[in-house]
Amino acid sequence: MIKPACMLTLFLFAGTAQAGDDFDARVARAKKVERSSPVGREYLMRYMPETNATFENIYRDCRQHGIKGKKEIFTVVFDVDAEGRITNIAIAEKDRDEYAQCYAKGLAQIKGPPPPASFAEKGFPVVIQASHDIR
Repeated sequence: MIKPACMLTLFLFAGTAQAGDDFDARVARAKKVERSSPVGREYLMRYMPETNATFENIYRDCRQHGIKGKKEIFTVVFDVDAEGRITNIAIAEKDRDEYAQCYAKGLAQIKGPPPPASFAEKGFPVVIQASHDIR
């Protein structure tokens, strides 16, 4: 089983999202910035260690909402605001099962490091493409 902490290396960090952006556009922007922004990669390397324990707690707490023996696979996108709080959480329409909704709700409790100043005003969008084995 891959621990959520290890899965953080699979996260895709992105540039700013505009209000009203649809889910797929936010994901596409995340992928583009992840591949081309050293600022995004540097932020990821700071964000991961500071939020690792909280992500592991969310995974542990949400297991009860998953189906034992099932691999929960979902995509969620959110913004990290100027104070490091997670906001504007959205789950891919096809992935909105009870486990993914629990995970998204848990994300709202995370506070990490503030994003780089260039992203502080509108937030720093993040996409997680998660895969959790429920045991």
